[in-house]
Amino acid sequence: MARDVHLLPHQLKAKLAVAIRDIEFTTHTYNILAREGIIYVGDLIEWPETELLRLWGFGKKSLSEIKAFLGSELRLGMELDGWSHQTAEEFKTIVNGEGQETLDGDARNSWCEPLDRPRDLHSEPEDVKVRLARRISDVDFSPRTQHALAAAQLVFVGDLVETPAAELLRLPNFGRKSLNEVQNFLAPDLSLGTSFEGWTRDTAAELERRFQKRLEAARLSEFISKMERTGPIESLEDELRAVADIGYSDRRSASIALSYYGWDGSGTQTLEAVGQRFGLTRERVRQISAKLSERFEDRHLELPWLNKARGKIARLVPAVSSEVEQALLDERITREPFCLSGVFSALGIISGTTPFTAVTLNGVELITPASHLDPARRIMQIARRTAHRNCCCNVNDVAEEVSKEQNFNCSPEFVLAVVRTDPDYRSLDDEWFWLISRPSRLLNQLNKIFAVAPRVRLGELRAALSRDYRTAGFSPPRRVLASLVDQLPNFRVEDDLATAMSPPTPAEVLSDLELRFYEVFVEEGPVLARDTLERALLGAGVNYASFYQYLSYCPIITRVGIGIYALVGAPISPGLVGDLAMRQIPKKTFLGSGWCRGGEIWLAYELTYSNIGSGSFGIPSAIKDLLQGAYALRSEDGGDFGSATGRDTSLYGFGKFFRRRGAEPGERLVFVVNLKSKTITARIGDAALVELYERRETSPDSDQSLESEPEFDECDSLS
Repeated sequence: MARDVHLLPHQLKAKLAVAIRDIEFTTHTYNILAREGIIYVGDLIEWPETELLRLWGFGKKSLSEIKAFLGSELRLGMELDGWSHQTAEEFKTIVNGEGQETLDGDARNSWCEPLDRPRDLHSEPEDVKVRLARRISDVDFSPRTQHALAAAQLVFVGDLVETPAAELLRLPNFGRKSLNEVQNFLAPDLSLGTSFEGWTRDTAAELERRFQKRLEAARLSEFISKMERTGPIESLEDELRAVADIGYSDRRSASIALSYYGWDGSGTQTLEAVGQRFGLTRERVRQISAKLSERFEDRHLELPWLNKARGKIARLVPAVSSEVEQALLDERITREPFCLSGVFSALGIISGTTPFTAVTLNGVELITPASHLDPARRIMQIARRTAHRNCCCNVNDVAEEVSKEQNFNCSPEFVLAVVRTDPDYRSLDDEWFWLISRPSRLLNQLNKIFAVAPRVRLGELRAALSRDYRTAGFSPPRRVLASLVDQLPNFRVEDDLATAMSPPTPAEVLSDLELRFYEVFVEEGPVLARDTLERALLGAGVNYASFYQYLSYCPIITRVGIGIYALVGAPISPGLVGDLAMRQIPKKTFLGSGWCRGGEIWLAYELTYSNIGSGSFGIPSAIKDLLQGAYALRSEDGGDFGSATGRDTSLYGFGKFFRRRGAEPGERLVFVVNLKSKTITARIGDAALVELYERRETSPDSDQSLESEPEFDECDSLS
């Protein structure tokens, strides 16, 4: 006899309106019922037992599931008068809490989902919000469970909580074991099928940002606790071994991953090498190792011992890899020597970033910050180029040039670490070095000087080297020059005197014109007036321009007075003292000034201890109004030395230039002021340098080298 569904108790109405998909039937049973269009329990009970058993794949096990759910109040084969899907929707108001009555506890079968009202997310305690905002990929579920939930596009724990258990069981590869794993994780304050009012993906992302530190701390704490259960963690090796043990169910797979990633301390290995060691194919090694990296793909951790290693490396780099490995061992971060490639792979997989890289320069493996690979190679290029030109290199000059080119702050320490990898590297002092096998103009000039003067004072040697126009007035500081000469074969330095033990002959190293100058000095005397040299050389057919160019720039000739010249290192007899009176230090350091055709001003000074110490000069009153304000200061060889400033009758800011170029009292400074571009170009030399400007044989144009000879205005000097 048919029963009117509208006359049934509210508890039975609610049960009839339960959707089949919300019941924890097995996937097999659910698929059979869904195939037959059975949507609600009301549809199901209208089917006689015999007809269900005729369905393909429906057996006694499925029948037992259904009877267990229906209980004693409902049975299969019941006739319901007035039942329809529309009626089911009306009865759902009871389940959703919209009616006056709901199912009591006895009517709720254990196979049915909770019928609670939604919980207000905003009123939940912070601990619950933190748990809901946690990503499922950060939870230590089994790989099978993780893959099933990821395939269902469940991202946050909040998404998982709102999913009924029956719906989870219908996911591919998600069974009772996975369900128990999820329920144990959620207990005690959360359960499946719980709805939170206000929960959305946007809300989840907002909570994740809000509680980021707490989420990271919870994730790290859980992982470390799990690692410690594998054994004591007393070194980086123990920590990485524990990570691998957690990632694999068997020790052999963990050992394969340790070997491949270099976490055993032996360095990263190829698939081929690991396969041969364990008797596996390369593909199988790749599959096993990939499981470990996949585990940390979206869950980056900051492990204690790995963090110690990263911090120590960061304080040391740039450095040679063997030195870094020894430092980790000395600090007891590692128990045995540990190849750094394994540390880098661990940082990339576990922490999500590898801040260091290894670059091989000159056959030496150098560890640098990851962003410094190109600067490291550029440093070697600049060092070799500078060594070819000047022989001696200053780490500050190289660092500054690389910083400008590469747009990053290159430190002198980084430059030193890089250049030390070159087997030709030799230190001259804390800031200077040279490359012993690189050909150099400066070494050529040294050979020429020692060919005419086997014994020469360092100050005179330094002044002679600065005369060569091709080095743009460069000469290393005296202490650096002494160290360089002392390292050269067959040379030595004692006190202030440099000596060549087996000097080359002038004919071997001097050019034709230099040799002719040398021969005139040998024949006429070690000290000669300019007119004597003119008569001897110009009369012999030497070109006028070449004569004066060599007289000014030749390293074997030095100016000892106005119009008086001598060979470098030549002894000067007492009878010539009167003729050499101009060598005395004048009372005033200002030597002269003048205008260039391009509108630039040149000024010349003789340096004193006061000038060098303060980096400043007095400005002639006639031109002080023109030199007010800041000017970019550079050397003629392109070096950048900050800025110089004119204020009232003083010009200051030369201290950096003097320190880097090793200026000494008694030397001459000539600088050119370009009023349009606001730049000052400075050069240090001997008295001959000033004479060049006084005689207007060379251009003080700041945009031109002293090799060229541009014209001057025929105006009087400013002084």
